[in-house]
Amino acid sequence: MGDQYIKNLVANLRSPEVESSPPKEALALKKDLPEKEELKEKKVRQNKNKSRQSSKDLSPAMKLIMEIQASKTEGGRKRLIRISEKNDELLKLLTPIFKLEVTAFVNYLCTQFFEQHPELIQEIKLQLKSITP
Repeated sequence: MGDQYIKNLVANLRSPEVESSPPKEALALKKDLPEKEELKEKKVRQNKNKSRQSSKDLSPAMKLIMEIQASKTEGGRKRLIRISEKNDELLKLLTPIFKLEVTAFVNYLCTQFFEQHPELIQEIKLQLKSITP
């Protein structure tokens, strides 16, 4: 008997018209609300403006960290490398403190090193020529 009472009560509260279409006021409010993409773009613009304003006041180290964060890591290869304990202790702190991924940091260092030492690249090319028949 209790089940029938609940069914009748629910049937009287819900009419087919209400279930099939939302109220016009709700549709009007939804149109006025910004979309997720718009919110994301606004947040990105705000962050860029903050970084531009505060970049003048940053230390050289923080400017370097921001440069590394802005760099792109391309490629999907993974390498297992051995890191000394001294360096590993510092690398472990990059992500929690600066939100800087170790992979981005290592890629940035390699890029900078090879740009500063083009003679190393030339030597690699010479060695490759001597190895290949």
